[in-house]
Amino acid sequence: MSYIIYGVAAAIALGLKYIHTYLSIDYLLFILKPVASLVEKAMNSPFDYYPELGYVSDKLSVVIGRECAGINFFIVIFLMLTISFAAKVRGRKDKPLLMTYFLAVSYIVTIIANASRIITSILVLRLGIAADIKQAVLLHQSVGVIFYFVYLACTYYLFSYLIKRMEVTNEEFI
Repeated sequence: MSYIIYGVAAAIALGLKYIHTYLSIDYLLFILKPVASLVEKAMNSPFDYYPELGYVSDKLSVVIGRECAGINFFIVIFLMLTISFAAKVRGRKDKPLLMTYFLAVSYIVTIIANASRIITSILVLRLGIAADIKQAVLLHQSVGVIFYFVYLACTYYLFSYLIKRMEVTNEEFI
């Protein structure tokens, strides 16, 4: 049963990557809109949606577009949860529900990680420590790497703890 779950997870990941790479940005609104909304609220700056560009804040000089969608992180965290923990859950009938749960958790963590990454990048770049555009890009990317790694690691350790606790107490996971 685990191989079927892994195959379905791979198909979902490939589908997400296809949407991200080849389809209109309108298909990414499921992830861009909530991220832009959180950044808008946190930074007290309106974002407007422009088709084929994304969410733009003239006040902040920021575009939240295809490159900022966080789809790759969404794919990585979903596959990490599925590959790391699906085989540890015993019930066959629970695995499809578990995969749905992993997909939902991955989506929520991606929205939070992406919004906090963008907010932090805006704040760090406002400090003016980047001397030129190359340094600003490197700084922005560094913030992304750090945030995504921390969120990925925290999610992994949280689920490791929950799975171990479930095994010890023989509780249901969901």
